[in-house]
Amino acid sequence: MKFDPSAFVQALQQQDRICDIKVCGICLGDRFDDLIKVDLTEQEVKMGAWFRIYSGIRFYGAIVEEVKRITGIFLPAKSFEVLPTPILDTIELHHGEAYFVEQRNGSTYFHYPAHQTILSPQSGKDGPCMLYIGEGGPKLPLYTAYSFLEVFVDFIISLNNAWEVKVKPDPGSLPYYYQQRLLAFLRAFDLGEEINADLLQYKFLLNRSPEDGIVIDGFIVELIEGMEDKEMAQRLKLLRVRTPRTKSHHTIQQIFGSLLSFYIRYKRFLPTSYFGYEGPSYTVEFASYYTREVYSSIKQEAVEKIRSILAFIIDPQQRTFDKKQMIEQFGYPDVDLEQMAREEEVY
Repeated sequence: MKFDPSAFVQALQQQDRICDIKVCGICLGDRFDDLIKVDLTEQEVKMGAWFRIYSGIRFYGAIVEEVKRITGIFLPAKSFEVLPTPILDTIELHHGEAYFVEQRNGSTYFHYPAHQTILSPQSGKDGPCMLYIGEGGPKLPLYTAYSFLEVFVDFIISLNNAWEVKVKPDPGSLPYYYQQRLLAFLRAFDLGEEINADLLQYKFLLNRSPEDGIVIDGFIVELIEGMEDKEMAQRLKLLRVRTPRTKSHHTIQQIFGSLLSFYIRYKRFLPTSYFGYEGPSYTVEFASYYTREVYSSIKQEAVEKIRSILAFIIDPQQRTFDKKQMIEQFGYPDVDLEQMAREEEVY
């Protein structure tokens, strides 16, 4: 099972897709335990994903349709050091430019989604590259209403109950990019163009099309029908009948606002690990123990149900956009937000 970089380059010229190339005789989809003779622990099987290393190369596995299969391969940069031409240049020559080049957490990723492949140079495009095939590595970010919900809630929490954006941040600053990210989500999900009115005051829900209103109302009715508490379900049905149909958008707005208020309080309450510069604190640890006790008693399934309701109301069409689409079509900031945030925390 020795990796031959020259043979890999030759395969690049012959295979239509990078993910179909064998690495040390192993390809995506092969049976994991037929090729790599290891005993998986019960915990590994329960987690559903695992990996084994051979000469620095990682082979990832998971249960696919009840069969343990290879789902990902990672090749370190040193695997290609002997090649006269950088592996990224070779891939670009035979398979074209990357679908998307992303900066994230201080690293650069060249995404080839059609090939289930990502390359990450260690030091500049002409330097050695790490190569990820299939699962197990960084993925092309995808954004849904759930993504927007978390960004939105974090933004509201940062306002400290102000519920209004009063100061326009300096262009190029982290707050500026955070607002640009919010505006990109507004455009992507047809929620308006203005943070204060359209978003923070939920005006976007009043501007929804009649068709979206019908879909959302039907979704809420299904939730009521599926309630375990049949007495409450019957009560809600009666109350709904008494609600004027002309106020359906306002009703949805009120439901959204009530559930969002709870979810914001929940996220504010989430326990955090805090240690001062002088090490663990007796007082903080004592208090944290009891707050974690309360948190662990919260029914997480109910919280997830609230998230799903909020996400559906935000986007009943349940659309998904990748990061390239968000940048090019909706103005999502093409900067390394994670790295900027980390540097700001340090300084």
